Amino acid sequence: MNILMRVDAYVTRWLAGLPDTTNTANVERRESLHCDPSSKKRRRSSSSRIPTPPASLRKDMDPEDDPFSGGPETPLTKKRRIDDPHATPQASYNSISQAPSVSTTSASSASGRSRKSSPTKAFTRLEISNPLKLRFDEFDGINTDYPIPEALQQVRVQLGAFSTNQRIIPRRDRTAAAPLVKGSPFPLTDMAYYDDDDESCRYGRMVPVDEVRIITNNSRYCAMHRAAEVVWNTEVHHQILRCALRGNDGNVGSGLVNFTICTSALINRHIIHRGPSKMVDFCFYIDSNVASRSDPAVNDAVTELRAWSPSEAVNHTDFTMMRNHPIALSIESKKQAGNHDDATLQIGTWHAAQWRFLARIRASKGLTLDGLEFLPGLIVQGNDWFFVASTRRDDETTLWTEQPIGSTRSALGTYQVIRAVQYLAWWCQEIYWPWFKENIFDLEPQST
Repeated sequence: MNILMRVDAYVTRWLAGLPDTTNTANVERRESLHCDPSSKKRRRSSSSRIPTPPASLRKDMDPEDDPFSGGPETPLTKKRRIDDPHATPQASYNSISQAPSVSTTSASSASGRSRKSSPTKAFTRLEISNPLKLRFDEFDGINTDYPIPEALQQVRVQLGAFSTNQRIIPRRDRTAAAPLVKGSPFPLTDMAYYDDDDESCRYGRMVPVDEVRIITNNSRYCAMHRAAEVVWNTEVHHQILRCALRGNDGNVGSGLVNFTICTSALINRHIIHRGPSKMVDFCFYIDSNVASRSDPAVNDAVTELRAWSPSEAVNHTDFTMMRNHPIALSIESKKQAGNHDDATLQIGTWHAAQWRFLARIRASKGLTLDGLEFLPGLIVQGNDWFFVASTRRDDETTLWTEQPIGSTRSALGTYQVIRAVQYLAWWCQEIYWPWFKENIFDLEPQST
């Protein structure tokens, strides 16, 4: 007897044994018409419920043939009551006591009605419970406890040059770009232009003037209409990264350094045992598929690391898009006038988790993180872009904030941002990737 015949016989047998409930239902309906009108509760008629087959009939069937079975029996759990289907889920008391609670969705950050912990309280809670050993400092702080690494200071100097209009516009576009930048209060000198082929420390194509104009106009539009974070990400931030890092065709696999939006990427629970995971919005990553074209050993190294990694990925997150591609730089974005403290805490936590992941890999080999002096990051708030970075000393992570690199309020500022992004992508290719290959993948360094 096949499965359909067994199910049919089973259902027929069960239906034949059902009692006649017609009279009972009529009585219950009449009683409901004469119930106390002051009562606000309605008695639920048992006859309105869909009958369920008794266990005495079901136990005779093979569980795999039971049409009412969802598979192996699992313990029932009480459903969580949700008053507001749009409210941000709240962490439990135990998890809140272990780590700062900061929501990362634009919906929760946009409303003061949310019951989530404020960034101020989250920073305060770090003083009591700080499982990732995260601290914060300022690049230009006078009384800083730790010196900034020389390699990080050199990156800051380069970014500072771009933010003061040095080598930000391709010389070939000098005439075409003139109408866009003529309103700047800072007259441009010859230092603002770089030669097409001779400019060092730059990754990516030369962005056409028309694309700079579009990004600047989109940015102005978003600011005027007080656009939500997701709109900023789509219309401005993503466009900047696409223009700066991808080829003319916009192909995702066009180069070694690429980027992806990753708002749903979570820190793996093996890194943070308790407390809510913090998320970022974009990441630069090393495309292992592109890297394997010049070094086939990369594919085997990816497979080996994923087999060892608790996240089953080569990163501190198991986010699918980056499971095979090492994260090199992270970006946290907010809408214009968004919560800057929130962004600082989010990218700081993300960086601390990344450091811990890398440290565990090195420790499994009896080694330390020598050679990696910092991890770069960006905080974007609507128009405005800021460089941040984290360093690690012993097992403590310090997030350094923050250095302005440009603003898409103007075309000149857009050029500054694009040039800074391309410089940081160059750093990912020339500095971070060789270190990662040698120290995490255990591969011989190789020019890219």
